[in-house]
Amino acid sequence: MPVYDVDITTNEETSLLGNKKIIPSFIPKNASKSRKSVVMFACLVLQFITVGYGYGLSVLYVEIIRVFNSPRSEAALIQSLYFGFMTGGGVCWAWLINTVGPGPCTMGGAIIGCLGFIISGLGVNVSMVVIFTGAVAGIGMSFCYLGSFVTVSWVFHENPGVSLVFLTTGSSLGQVVMPYVIEILITAFGWKGAFLILGAISLNCVACGVLIYTSKEFYHKGDDKNLEGTVCDRICDRTLLTDPILLMTLLNVLLLATSGPIEAWFLVDLMVLRGYERSVGSFFVSLTGFANFLGRGLGGVLRLFCRIPTVYHWVYLAPIVGISHMLVLNFFDYWPLFGANLLYGTAFGVTVAQEPAIMFEASGLERYPKGIALMNLMYGIGNFVGGLLGGIIKDETGSYDLLFYIATAASVYVAFATVGIILCMRRSGRLDNQSKYRRDSLTQSVKYSVIRQDVIPVTVSREERESLLIRSYSYS
Repeated sequence: MPVYDVDITTNEETSLLGNKKIIPSFIPKNASKSRKSVVMFACLVLQFITVGYGYGLSVLYVEIIRVFNSPRSEAALIQSLYFGFMTGGGVCWAWLINTVGPGPCTMGGAIIGCLGFIISGLGVNVSMVVIFTGAVAGIGMSFCYLGSFVTVSWVFHENPGVSLVFLTTGSSLGQVVMPYVIEILITAFGWKGAFLILGAISLNCVACGVLIYTSKEFYHKGDDKNLEGTVCDRICDRTLLTDPILLMTLLNVLLLATSGPIEAWFLVDLMVLRGYERSVGSFFVSLTGFANFLGRGLGGVLRLFCRIPTVYHWVYLAPIVGISHMLVLNFFDYWPLFGANLLYGTAFGVTVAQEPAIMFEASGLERYPKGIALMNLMYGIGNFVGGLLGGIIKDETGSYDLLFYIATAASVYVAFATVGIILCMRRSGRLDNQSKYRRDSLTQSVKYSVIRQDVIPVTVSREERESLLIRSYSYS
């Protein structure tokens, strides 16, 4: 089967000999540092808004209970549904983002989210707020949330691991700022005005979508064959569901998503029940967000400089998260709570910062959009269950104590399960493959060729890439 070298200085489409199908003569460019900076900034803003809203809803949670005198199990649906759809909904349209591109999907999702928040501000009962904030806005923001991960993995294709870890710092900044901002908005404009302003802020994601769309020539997508097949094949890659190590890792992600963020969800209400002002609870949520930001930064440093596989860190980080849960539950004075929340935020931030990079290494470049969507589905299920469980436990038992005990037990299980994952990875040799990947990512980049209309990645050295840029066509 002969292979011919073809000049690719043109962007016009070229038809193969006697073949009615047309192969585009476009090869993704390598983005400059300035372009990468712009793309990263846009994706950080998307993380800041989408995740920050979710944590800020913990402040509105208390206000909704007060205004409508609703059960906590009903009011908790607002933030649990929002987090569930926002983080997990992307699994249903990862194929759409892969096909249309993250830019248009981000713009459309931002508009849907804006409408959801605005209609919530006009709501007359808790059910309307649950539907339009939890479901409608959550679905809209899921496009923005998943789109940011996909964009970074495509543009920073040479070494996406560190970039993906850095991207998660945007969500921590959102957790720092948004609870305090929403507290100010409620004080100045009431809960309805706060929802209207949140809808307006959501439109900033449209501008981010435009920036991402104008960078489409720098997308290194890898193999597009995952767009073929049935609808089920497009939504989820079945090979991801047949890997035992990956399934155990996803279970850990599910447990961390269910029990890990309970401070961010219920700390405001917990502080009010202990006799503090609501503003003090909002401050502590922002404090955990700041500590989470520091933890994610530390996670990036560990990813960049630590030679041991990333999964090893979960063995000691998960128990620290569990200990911090118990400290928050059993400390009642201001400064001990201050320290406990700093410990919790830092440990949990380091833990979750590793997850996108781990999924990239597990799934590979071509399967990453579906892989990260599957991981986000675990987040969505866990966030929904955890948020709803907390409200039910408070209504039924009169306190949040049982919720914190469950979270501590889940953290201990994650630590032991991680030991099992490491042993399985050692037996299968996967840890050696991950080490090789990290070494290669520092010295290799990805180049694309077209063979029989399938785009496949080919690794070449930097020297070769500088001197050689070809496209190969195969003729049958």
